[in-house]
Amino acid sequence: MHFLEAPLTNEEVCRRTDQPPLTHIHTTRLTFFSHTARANPSIDHSRAVRASVAPSPRDWNRRSGRPCHTRLRTVESDIAPLNIGPATAYHRAQDDQAWRTLVGTATSGTGQAT
Repeated sequence: MHFLEAPLTNEEVCRRTDQPPLTHIHTTRLTFFSHTARANPSIDHSRAVRASVAPSPRDWNRRSGRPCHTRLRTVESDIAPLNIGPATAYHRAQDDQAWRTLVGTATSGTGQAT
């Protein structure tokens, strides 16, 4: 393949690599966020999600060598079209049916919250 060829669309890349479409990946990621947000508060992964949604201290920095792009930042980018933050997403994830509607809106491509 020559570098001057026309760029590939996401759909073509998914077809050639036999990967699921991006909307499926976003839906899976947001469903996992909801699962961990609704988990028993005494379980470690639930406490980690609650701690990551809370604002970090101003003087806090990640350790050297740790990835800059965290899972929460990925979720934030997935819900960005809806203009809600991670704390709001955490609270909305407590209601499973409302969260499914929100995820459907976020992955539909319209990005309009209902």
